[in-house]
Amino acid sequence: MRVLKHVAVGVMVAASVMALAASGDEKKSGNPVSGSGGDHPALADVSVTKCALPDNQFEGPEATLAVKNNSSKTSNYIITVAFESPDGAKQLDTGNANVQNLAAGQSTEVTATSLKEELRGQQFTCKVSDVTRLAS
Repeated sequence: MRVLKHVAVGVMVAASVMALAASGDEKKSGNPVSGSGGDHPALADVSVTKCALPDNQFEGPEATLAVKNNSSKTSNYIITVAFESPDGAKQLDTGNANVQNLAAGQSTEVTATSLKEELRGQQFTCKVSDVTRLAS
């Protein structure tokens, strides 16, 4: 069951990446540098609003993310969250979230979850490590 869940999540992420990559051309990640047209950096569009363990005992940490499209175009987002040790010295896992067709100025909330249930007994922090924004 757990392997099937990992495969299903992997297929969903791969399909989302392919769909998003085919729909636009603007990429902002890791380093918040302004892009063409005066748009805001994509990394600044995403913030962690909650970092906790979900009720599902078979999943690891979960980050709740607020996403606000500060660009001038309807956009798709591919977001990577790093689950790290409290001192930031060790990356424990990553999780991904996708947002599609978010209009300029619009906001939404999504979650990124680690599938490593063994992290349930550890302390962790959540950090947005990469954001790709593509005009849709």
